[in-house]
Amino acid sequence: MGSKACHLGDTVNPSRAFDQVIAGDPTSLISLVYRAQIELDRKNYKKSKKFIDTAIHVDSRAPMPWYLRGRLFSEQKDLRN
Repeated sequence: MGSKACHLGDTVNPSRAFDQVIAGDPTSLISLVYRAQIELDRKNYKKSKKFIDTAIHVDSRAPMPWYLRGRLFSEQKDLRN
């Protein structure tokens, strides 16, 4: 339910579903990654960073949290300078 709806553009319902999973299992890597991506897409960088950092702590070898961290840094950079 959660990831499919997220891929279809709905972020409210998947956010709730992933939050429920994370509440029950704070080490759910896939849920942490999707929540980070949702917050990044919403430009909520502080929340996104929290989920990214937690995902990296859960599994530092997983590539998606590192990819999202790169996106986060890229989006926060002021390219006018």
